[in-house]
Amino acid sequence: MKSAKQACALIQETIAWNREMNESDKLHCMSCPKCMEILGLITELDVFIKESSQPEIPADFADKVMLLIEEEEQSAKDWFDKLSVKVGSLFQLKFVRWALVGSGILFSIFRFFRFFFGYLFAM
Repeated sequence: MKSAKQACALIQETIAWNREMNESDKLHCMSCPKCMEILGLITELDVFIKESSQPEIPADFADKVMLLIEEEEQSAKDWFDKLSVKVGSLFQLKFVRWALVGSGILFSIFRFFRFFFGYLFAM
C-alpha cells in the first residue's frame, strides 16, 4: 500500500495534469488540506488563463490599424518623392551633367578600344 505522501504526490500530479480522478482520489482531496489547496490553486489558474486568453478588442481596432497602414504608406511615398526631387535637383547642376557626359565618353572610348584590340588580336 502507498504511503500518504506518495498518495498525495500522485493525486497532486493528477490534478496538475488535469487528468480525471477516480472516486478514492476525490475523497482524498476532500479530506487532505494540501491536496485541496493544490486543487484550488490549479482551478484558479485555469480560470485566470481562460479569462485572460480572450482579450477585449475595441470596436474601432480595425479602423485604427488601417489608418496606421495608410499613414505609413503615405510617409514611404513622401520619402520617395523627396528623394526624387533631390536627385532631380542634383542633375540640374552643370558640373554634375558635365561629369556624367565625361564619364560616358570615357566609357565609350574604353569599350571602343577594347573591341578594336580584341578584334585585332583575334585574327
